[in-house]
Amino acid sequence: MIKIQRNLGKSKCRGSRGREETADFTKVYKKLKGRRYLIVMDDVWSSKIWDDVRNILPDDNNGSRIVLTTRLPDVAVYPDSTCAPHEMRFMNGSESWDLLKGRVFANSDCPPELEDVGKKIARSCGGLPLAVVLVAGILVLAS
Repeated sequence: MIKIQRNLGKSKCRGSRGREETADFTKVYKKLKGRRYLIVMDDVWSSKIWDDVRNILPDDNNGSRIVLTTRLPDVAVYPDSTCAPHEMRFMNGSESWDLLKGRVFANSDCPPELEDVGKKIARSCGGLPLAVVLVAGILVLAS
């Protein structure tokens, strides 16, 4: 799949697909044909990627799913305009703090003297769960 992902990125630069790339796409199609699969396409910035990928993923009406994440509303609705995209919201300060505290202190309580600075750190992550988790990981390693 990684090789195909790289090839999809290259296909923007070329007018036509090369033989090796087409062979890779055919292998994926044959491997998935008749099977249930879950494909996650994370942080998609162009609807062209969906056009390239949909032709190599068989639609056997067997419950297979493709999850596409993007920040762009037009890309989110492109694969199926009849299905409303699920829009994620940012976490509030309390949710960010709960996530940070849970990751850093796992099975123990946060010391009271660290609570204010911990809440400031959580707020500085801008409501992004990934940022909170990454900062928590750094804090755990530092202690």
